[in-house]
Amino acid sequence: MSGSEAAGPGRARMAGTLADLAAAGSRCPALALVRVGRRADDLAYESAILKRAEQLGFRAEVKEMKATCSQAELEAQLAGLSDRADIDGILLLRPLPAQLDKAAAAACIDPQKDVDGMTAAQQARLYSGQTPYFAPCTAEAVVALLDHYGIDPAGLRAAVLGRSPVVGLPVALLLQARQATVTVCHSKTKNREQLLQQSDLVIAAMGRAKSLRAAELKPGCVVVDCGVSPDPADPGQLAGDLDPAAVTDTPCKISALAPLRGGVGALTTTILLQHTLEAYLARQAQPPAFLGLSLTDYLRRLSNAAAVPGGGSAAAYVAALGLALAHMAGSLAKAPKDPAEPGAALLQADLRQAQALQLRLSRLADEDARAFLPVTAAYRLPAATPEQKQARSQAIQAALRAASAVPLELARTAVDGLKLTRHLTTAGSRNAVTDAACAGELLLAAVRCARLNTLINARQLRRQAESGRDMERRADLALEEASRLNQEIQTLADGLMPPPLTAD
Repeated sequence: MSGSEAAGPGRARMAGTLADLAAAGSRCPALALVRVGRRADDLAYESAILKRAEQLGFRAEVKEMKATCSQAELEAQLAGLSDRADIDGILLLRPLPAQLDKAAAAACIDPQKDVDGMTAAQQARLYSGQTPYFAPCTAEAVVALLDHYGIDPAGLRAAVLGRSPVVGLPVALLLQARQATVTVCHSKTKNREQLLQQSDLVIAAMGRAKSLRAAELKPGCVVVDCGVSPDPADPGQLAGDLDPAAVTDTPCKISALAPLRGGVGALTTTILLQHTLEAYLARQAQPPAFLGLSLTDYLRRLSNAAAVPGGGSAAAYVAALGLALAHMAGSLAKAPKDPAEPGAALLQADLRQAQALQLRLSRLADEDARAFLPVTAAYRLPAATPEQKQARSQAIQAALRAASAVPLELARTAVDGLKLTRHLTTAGSRNAVTDAACAGELLLAAVRCARLNTLINARQLRRQAESGRDMERRADLALEEASRLNQEIQTLADGLMPPPLTAD
């Protein structure tokens, strides 16, 4: 499997976008690389990035720091780059020397400029199953390479060798999201050979030269070698994790291989630059914060002919209104005489949670717009040649899959809101019981809308049909739970309302 071949469509798209920017007189996107020390693998990666950036028309600058630099010096460098308006992406090469705290360093990077998914904000979205702003580039490259060669991870047994936060853990999560059965192996794994001999897909990311042997592999398996470390047999050279004998053995057990040279690394640099371009475009043209508008202005924007805001944004708005009503119903509850009573503390905790959910739903109204913009951009790509058609199709599929994540999160968040509203229906004021009931209806309506938005995207994922069906299944389950919760809310509210009037 050739990473260069898989990167071709993405490079062509970027070249076209950069040419348009140059013709419009706009500055080119800029990437800053921060390297601590002079590790051979860091220098090799840096060289590949600089070469590709120059070819495509990016500006890239390197900030080299001594291996003995202090934590304060590194943090100052990263914070300074985050504050610079002419820098769109920041890449901190890792691993860092032992005296440096990676998490503290990452906290100094603006998440919007974190093009390799190392900040806590980006990782939290990845680990919680949300679409990250930017996934770690090598992990994303592994999945993109499999997609390019038509290898669907769904249903496959996958072994990920290595658990680093740069490659091993994120690639395991991305494969799990694609319905693979994933086992992460590390230095303490006792039955590695047995696990590997059951694995259809092997991702080697240990950084241990030539340590993966042919005898461990299942016949017909697919291997992606992400490991990079000094070659003990050839000083000054780098080697992958796979023993070369595994390829030359007769018969060869490997049905498809992405080797160290020309494999996933060639695609990783392209994805890094794609992330940088996306960060640049996002900073140049941030969509408006719709919920910062007055209701009149929002309705005017909603009714015009623009693609955003649309149904997803409106659904999030409706859900936020529902949480606001639920919060009001709880706020009107009669305060306990003793604030130390358990019920008082529980009510206050519920109200704080309602505020947090309302804020999250408000933000989803804007995130839905941001997620949909790449879809419209992908549909505008040229399709005059077979290569352009393929690139356009791949871009549309990727954008649709990413766009589906927001309505799914909206559905999950609205279901959480319904659970909270169910409690506030009885804990809140009896005089506001109908407000709680209205909150339930609004939240259910939002889940219905979120399901529809998920379906329109998921059912177009022809190249990732299993993933699309999984999204549809999750949306259906969310609606089923939301309907049940709202029915409980309406039943509770009906029981707390005054009895019907009778005829005299």
